Amino acid sequence: MKHKNEKNNFYSCFLAKKLVILLLDIMKYHIMNRFLLLFFLVALFSFQVFSAEMKLKGGFYGDNIIIDNPSIDNNFCVKSVKVNGIISNSEISSNTFEIDLIALNLEIGATIDIIITHSDNCKPKILNPEVLIEKCGFTMVGNKQDKKTDEISFTMVKQLSKLPYTIEQYRWKRWIEVQKIDVVFADTAVYKFKPVLHSGANLFRVKQTSNRGNTCYSADIKARSMLKEVTFLYDKKALTLTFSIETKYEIYDKKGVLVKSGFAKTIELSDISRDAYFLNYDNESIQVYL
Repeated sequence: MKHKNEKNNFYSCFLAKKLVILLLDIMKYHIMNRFLLLFFLVALFSFQVFSAEMKLKGGFYGDNIIIDNPSIDNNFCVKSVKVNGIISNSEISSNTFEIDLIALNLEIGATIDIIITHSDNCKPKILNPEVLIEKCGFTMVGNKQDKKTDEISFTMVKQLSKLPYTIEQYRWKRWIEVQKIDVVFADTAVYKFKPVLHSGANLFRVKQTSNRGNTCYSADIKARSMLKEVTFLYDKKALTLTFSIETKYEIYDKKGVLVKSGFAKTIELSDISRDAYFLNYDNESIQVYL
């Protein structure tokens, strides 16, 4: 009986030892899992708390982005820069640096998507965000007037925008819009337009207004007309005004409100009250009673 009891005690101790080892393994497993979970949570929390992103979107129009990069505790604020999903090679270890877009050999107008990763306790500043907005820019290298058709052509290089050109004519002591022309985006582009000339010397120019709000102008384009000076005759009974030839005209009332305009030889006046008006025609501006 004694031998049997000793055998039972042996098995009991053995099972108890195994149970203790199993319990210790389970505790270690749970502790390790909790440690790993805590580690990943801390890492994730640290990334979210101590890192932030600044995003910029726009287009490439020939300029680099300049960044003001403050220092915090002897470390620079910006950690990395991505342009269109690719890490930029620009040197960011400076209080002011450029994101080199020119080196990417992008086409004018190409889409730009920039992500700047920086420390959460500071914020970089974009010093020239307007460079991602389409700007005007061109160089006119020549122009001429066809002597037979009066058609005017001009040649453009260094075009920085696909925004349309506006043709303006100097007439009646101010610049007047006469036509819009779509831009042909090429290294060298030739444009043509058919002007409505007045008698004597004519002046035209090309204008382009950007989305930044600035406007670019070409040098004046000179053209000559063989037309004689236009005269007119006012018929009080018929209430008509007749020019010597067809001409561009405008009629304003005393308050400066435009009441009639067009291109004609005869103007019907029965539908306006008898009063003093300002009459623009050919290249003349006068006050008349109609």
